[in-house]
Order: sequence, then structure tokens, then C-alpha cells
Amino acid sequence: MKRTFIAFRIEPLEEMSACIEHLQGALRTEKMKWVDPGKLHITLRFLGDTDPEQVQGTGRILGETIPHFESPEV
Repeated sequence: MKRTFIAFRIEPLEEMSACIEHLQGALRTEKMKWVDPGKLHITLRFLGDTDPEQVQGTGRILGETIPHFESPEV
């Protein structure tokens, strides 16, 4: 089983990266897990523990569906 989710990637601009670094510094004493900025994303749907065959099927369906939509602007 794999913990899976459907999300879209965010490629942060320089200003956003600087803001993230500032927040990480300001909140360094808090118990928080920060995501690598290269993996920054917005989760659309958390699927939870998923069978590998379902992961492949979901990926195939998304691959067929996504090209019909424009990329969101964040």
C-alpha cells in the first residue's frame, strides 16, 4: 500500500522562496515538518493507503483527463 494524493505542483518564485525561508527561521522552535520547496504542492484530494494497481489506474485516468484543463495560476 502507498499513501497517495492528487495534487498540483507549485514552482515558487524567488519572493515566495524567500518568504518560506523567513517563516522557517521564525518558526524553527515549533514542531513542524517543512516540505522541501522543490516538492511544494497543493493537495486536491488525499487518497490514503492505496493498492499499487489502483495507483497505476488513477495515474492513467488523470493522465487522460488533465490535458483537457488549463493549468491553474497560483
